[in-house]
Amino acid sequence: AGRRSWVLTTDLDGLLGDPSFPGDVVRFLPPRDPYMQCRDRGTLVAKEYHRRVWAPVGAPGTILVGGRIAGVWRPKKSGTSLTVRVSPFRSLPPSTVEALAQEAESLGPFRGADRVTLTVDG
Repeated sequence: AGRRSWVLTTDLDGLLGDPSFPGDVVRFLPPRDPYMQCRDRGTLVAKEYHRRVWAPVGAPGTILVGGRIAGVWRPKKSGTSLTVRVSPFRSLPPSTVEALAQEAESLGPFRGADRVTLTVDG
């Protein structure tokens, strides 16, 4: 007894296609953000990335790029310095990395950090 889903045929290519990484909107979602609690995880992230996104111990945050989950992130604070380490699922264009750096910078005041550094695995 499988599940059935319905979608407009005009939307199918966009839903199944390879996600692009437009630099228009970039956000960091915290670990266990309600957006990531969707019952059908395959709707949010390809199955090959499930273990990285929903790690059983020490769950990371996720990054949204153009409305799609594009990787995970982890913060590390040392004194008043914050390092945000981003592990994208695939390489990101420079404009997206710059947008991520700006988004990381906005985390500083919330974490009590005077300096914020973004590192991107890759």
